Amino acid sequence: MNTWQMDSRKQLAALLADEYGLAIEKSTTGPRGWVGRTYVATERGGRRVFVKTYASDVLPGTVLPALPALRELRRLGVYGLTNPVPSVTGRLHERTGDEVVVVFEYIDAALRAYHDAGLTVPLIFPEAFDLSLAIETGAAYAAGS
Repeated sequence: MNTWQMDSRKQLAALLADEYGLAIEKSTTGPRGWVGRTYVATERGGRRVFVKTYASDVLPGTVLPALPALRELRRLGVYGLTNPVPSVTGRLHERTGDEVVVVFEYIDAALRAYHDAGLTVPLIFPEAFDLSLAIETGAAYAAGS
């Protein structure tokens, strides 16, 4: 594996090609929590993946052990949870320099809200829309309230 710090989208695309066999056409910065950096990467053909990178010194101890559990839940038919994508070696994460990289299947939040709320008509959410309110509203609607 190449050793470098992911400080550019070009480097991210190279890592995803080398370690995951993904042909990335474009990537954007994804939603960010307290730890790590996130990206939404789009392959040629339109498939998207969610990429999370962590500096090794701030990697929460629960992240790597949870990856096989997420795969097993998917295998058992539990959907709606993020699912890690194995690298070309079959690992559920890769290390590069002092960073850990995890690639997940992309879950479209708007589609998930529509599905979770039990709605039969697809909803289109503007980016600034309060998704949690949409989920609560949709669930109340589906329940007949």
